[in-house]
Amino acid sequence: MRFHEGRPDAAVTILEKKGDMAKVRISGWSLKEYPSQIFKEAGLRIEYASFDEEKAVKLDGKSGEKTVQGNVWQKSSDEGWVPAKYLTKDINGL
Repeated sequence: MRFHEGRPDAAVTILEKKGDMAKVRISGWSLKEYPSQIFKEAGLRIEYASFDEEKAVKLDGKSGEKTVQGNVWQKSSDEGWVPAKYLTKDINGL
């Protein structure tokens, strides 16, 4: 994951753990034209994650596509390794 920054309360799926690292998937919606960010909802600019590279995000139009105010949004995700110590199930503790 070429992760740049993200919300501390963004939900992730833990795919694997190795030592003190965890492989995670973050999912949401991205603009089809500029897939370098993942948002909570199509058309709602609550950003879950931002990436350094254009087209870093994997788009999946088969899982969902919406047009909001003339912009095409598609379901999206990315996977990568993060320090496991940064993951918590306690949203209230953030």
